[in-house]
Amino acid sequence: MQTEGRKIVWSPLPGSQVDFLACNIRECLYHGSRGGGKTDCLIMAFCQHVGKGYGENWRGLIIREHFKNLEDVIAKSRKWIPKIWPKANYVGGNKPSWTFPTGEKLFFVHANKLSDYDNYHGHEYPFVGWEELSNWATPDLYLKMFSVCRSSGPKEMPRIIRATTNPSGRGHGWVRRRFIDPVPSGEIIIDDKTGQQRIAIFSHWSENIYLTDNDPEYIKNLLENPEHLVRAWLYGDWDIIAGGMFDDVWKKEYNVVAPFTIPSSWPIERCYDQGSAHPFSVLWIAESDGCDVRWADGDWMPTCRGDLFVIAEWYGAQKDDDSKGLKMTAREIARGILEREKSMGLKNVQPGAADSELWNVKGREKTLADVMEDEGVYFQKYAKGAGSRKAGWEMMREYIKSAWSDDTGTPGLFVFETCRKLIAHIPALPRDEKDPEDVDTDSIDHDSEVARYCIMHKKSTVKTQTTKGTY
Repeated sequence: MQTEGRKIVWSPLPGSQVDFLACNIRECLYHGSRGGGKTDCLIMAFCQHVGKGYGENWRGLIIREHFKNLEDVIAKSRKWIPKIWPKANYVGGNKPSWTFPTGEKLFFVHANKLSDYDNYHGHEYPFVGWEELSNWATPDLYLKMFSVCRSSGPKEMPRIIRATTNPSGRGHGWVRRRFIDPVPSGEIIIDDKTGQQRIAIFSHWSENIYLTDNDPEYIKNLLENPEHLVRAWLYGDWDIIAGGMFDDVWKKEYNVVAPFTIPSSWPIERCYDQGSAHPFSVLWIAESDGCDVRWADGDWMPTCRGDLFVIAEWYGAQKDDDSKGLKMTAREIARGILEREKSMGLKNVQPGAADSELWNVKGREKTLADVMEDEGVYFQKYAKGAGSRKAGWEMMREYIKSAWSDDTGTPGLFVFETCRKLIAHIPALPRDEKDPEDVDTDSIDHDSEVARYCIMHKKSTVKTQTTKGTY
């Protein structure tokens, strides 16, 4: 096709691609089914501002979680950009980028943990693009990178954040809460805290005439996947069980409570998940005997026998990176536990469930449990069995839901508002894409594991005691 003597190399398809490129709102998510041409459109969202006089001020990032995932987006950029700007220069290797004839630069980068932000702190990128946003388990890095979406260049130059995604993925829950749940796609969302605007634009594979005409088998191939992926990839359906393990049952207004004085009749247990290079986690959990408790403001709260209250936590991770451990020894951790219990005024803390890893010898003279017992810190081994992980997560879902619903027949799980790490991690815990009944084992699950140990251990204890007729 020729227009005014020039060949049209790429143009947006009618519908969502036009809407996405025309969007003038700072933060925009382009989501929907697979096959809608979202990746091409993300590249063009940067390229449409090349040659407008911004020169070297117009700098952009397109981000994937891992370097290997950049291959497809780079390949598509190499398909289109040389045809539009024959003199544009591509540099490959570990730092792939395009430099355009008028000075603009587009970088392809990977970032998967919060500390990766340090590579960009203080930089100016008026365009920040995210490919497959729901691959990030939490919004932490995404939000932190807002600080680099800036420029000292012309005022009229855009400063924009753009992202693409399909439903599903480890970050399904937080992406849905941020972009999908507030209003229908295409309507502006106004952030309650900042007043900033954002918007989601829906894409469907049927808009892509090149796909429907040239590869009609593509859609049939999608139908071969599990039902939740068919709904996500073919229909762009966010109402699937594939994101957060608990994001549909966790309600902060019910599950998170203000601290109160624990009645002396309630037992308090310390529960534990071992970690060195990975984080360790200690939770102190009180179990209600059914009595009411009094809030700090004088009001009373009824409880049910067996309700669990996480009253304190110690999450052993590096500052600003919840995925990396402190490499503390078992003896150091045990001493730290006793110091914290003393400072909190906790007495007669009972040994709760702990990771069975503590009792593995692995060539040592003493197990880690033995070392911690030398310091006066005791635990009970959580016996892992076939199917116990999935059963534990399902039971934990029931405990969480029971905090605000009466239809589970189980006690509830409540967390003191001072346990900030656990409160942040539980609703963000992603399901495994291949097995939605389990969690993604690469996620930050250490403190949630401890809660699961506690719940399942109590269940097995109650079952054993009931069988003996002593409960």
